[in-house]
Amino acid sequence: MASSRSVALVITLIACATPTQPATPIALAVEGAVFDHGAPIPFAISNSGPNAAFVSACGANVTTLVERRGRGTWEPYAGGACLAIYLFEPLRLAPGATIAATIQIPDAGSYRLKLQAGTDPTRLVSVTSSSFEVR
Repeated sequence: MASSRSVALVITLIACATPTQPATPIALAVEGAVFDHGAPIPFAISNSGPNAAFVSACGANVTTLVERRGRGTWEPYAGGACLAIYLFEPLRLAPGATIAATIQIPDAGSYRLKLQAGTDPTRLVSVTSSSFEVR
């Protein structure tokens, strides 16, 4: 009897020790898979949920981080910074709304975009695009 209680306790502790990220209705999509260096790379941030969601922003612009694949892992490449003169707070994205933007990357490589988003502006989670190539 004591052994079954120990097993149940271990299973319960393991389940509690691996938190899950809250789901977010925000999608970050790059509109293409291969781009020439320096060419505009279009992407879209959309809210597919029935309620407002929030994305990290610097002033009126969404804060997007560009990551580059290097040495077998994703490494920060550009973006994510906010000048102190701008308000750094989440931007509200209405249900069904989409924000379209472009970036330019001067160096060849494999990249992806990342931002912080969620339904609670105080608990944003990472949202990552699929990878794309710049040649």
